[in-house]
Amino acid sequence: MNIIAFDSSLKRSAWAGVRDGVVMWDSRSFIKPNDKEFPDLRFHEWRLWAAGAIEFIEPSVCVLELPTPHGGASGKPQIMLEMTLRELCAVRRIKVKAIYPTALKLYLTGNGKADKSEMMQAVAARINGYDPVLDIGGDVGDALAQILWMQDGAPESQAAQKRRAKKELK
Repeated sequence: MNIIAFDSSLKRSAWAGVRDGVVMWDSRSFIKPNDKEFPDLRFHEWRLWAAGAIEFIEPSVCVLELPTPHGGASGKPQIMLEMTLRELCAVRRIKVKAIYPTALKLYLTGNGKADKSEMMQAVAARINGYDPVLDIGGDVGDALAQILWMQDGAPESQAAQKRRAKKELK
């Protein structure tokens, strides 16, 4: 199964993918020192980059890390990027799976409050060729963690299992 996962922001984004059994990734910054005149062009560049990754991987599923609400304007670009990825997948008939950062940390490390270095080390232990030292910001590690989660069958958290069991008992 071909899979793609994104860790998205306009500051720095990464995707990781599995195409025909081969794991690969890419990351890019969308902030340019002189983009003061047309800063919104970085969103257009991000969209083209994401669409190109989707076309290259040809996934049957796309994994997204859901934005965590921080309040105010800081979460708005993240939601916009999430919705754009959903649209890019929908027009290609690609299924979307989503996971919250806390649930991803819990899945990968056993600790929902794991820090970035713990996450990156856990990914490095499972993905050959991934070097946390080279991953500026840990964005590639986050995308690879999503790939691992999906390859393991996208297991739901224990809290989600309990909620589902309670609903089924009613």
